[in-house]
Amino acid sequence: MQAQARYLPVVEVPDMKKRSYEQNCTLALALDVIGDRWTLLIVRELLLGPKRYSELLKGLRGMGTNLLADRLKHLEEIGIVQRADGDEEASVKGYRLSATGQGLEEVVFAIVRWGAQMPFKFREGALSNPEWDIVAMRALFQPEHAADVDEIYQFEIEGFSYFVHVCNREIAIRTGVAEVPNLTVKTDRTTLSEMGRGASITEALSEGRLALEGSPHSAERMVSIFSRSQAGHSQQDMRPA
Repeated sequence: MQAQARYLPVVEVPDMKKRSYEQNCTLALALDVIGDRWTLLIVRELLLGPKRYSELLKGLRGMGTNLLADRLKHLEEIGIVQRADGDEEASVKGYRLSATGQGLEEVVFAIVRWGAQMPFKFREGALSNPEWDIVAMRALFQPEHAADVDEIYQFEIEGFSYFVHVCNREIAIRTGVAEVPNLTVKTDRTTLSEMGRGASITEALSEGRLALEGSPHSAERMVSIFSRSQAGHSQQDMRPA
């Protein structure tokens, strides 16, 4: 039986005249909805799970409470964001992505992958949140390099702990500490970002910015699975201390 295509209902985007490209092009129409400054960063925050208004505001420093409230209202009206269950009181309002909003995951991931190939550097004094690395890990995951792999990688990043379970081309990420990880990575966000771009692991280890505990083979596999540029990384490069 031939599968039938499934379509989302047509959405009439409200109050878009001030920020519309006024072009009958699918890309332009989509950007009318998600192209505003901060919108995809709100999506990034909610890709980590439902969040209260105060949590969103904390992770979006510089946005301002009035703009955040306006943007959330707009995203709720067009069906990208919805209220989280049990958060009816004004002081504890929570938000989550709708099914339509979850469809933006690959959009965010594609931008992260593009950014990982660019010579961007973290800015001193800018807001830094290790939770964002979870989104990056999911985006940079290369399942073609994870066939027949069943390992757990523990990350200790600037006081924030999470672990990644890679199992036969699938990935699961949880906050906290794994019982028996195959490899533990201790570093800072800047070094982790540089590793994802293929920076020298030997240099990071020798400078004390990176510590690896566990199997050298696990370290080699982890870099292969998550780094967008593995050239020059030998097993000797990644030998844990």
